[in-house]
Amino acid sequence: PDVIYNDVSDEKIKSNIIMENFKIYLLQGKYIKAEEICKNIDNNSIKDMIMNIAYETENICVYSFTQYMIQGTKKIYWIELAIDLMLHPYYQ
Repeated sequence: PDVIYNDVSDEKIKSNIIMENFKIYLLQGKYIKAEEICKNIDNNSIKDMIMNIAYETENICVYSFTQYMIQGTKKIYWIELAIDLMLHPYYQ
C-alpha cells in the first residue's frame, strides 16, 4: 500500500509542478513555453488550469494566451475556452 500511496503522491507533486510552471510562463507572456506544456495535457485539465489561473490572478495574460492559441491552432476548443473565460470569470 505504501508504494501505491507514493506513486499517487509523486503524480500529485508532478502535476503541481507542471501547473506552477504553466502559470509562470503564462503570466510572463512566455506563450511558446506554455503551449509546449499544453501539448502533454488533456483538454479538461488545460481548461481547469486556465480557469483557475484566471480566477486567482484576474490577469489579462490568461485571455491573451487563449487568443494566441486560437491564432496558432485554429481549433474550436480554444475559441470555446476564450468564451468561457469571458462568460465565467469566477470559475471554481
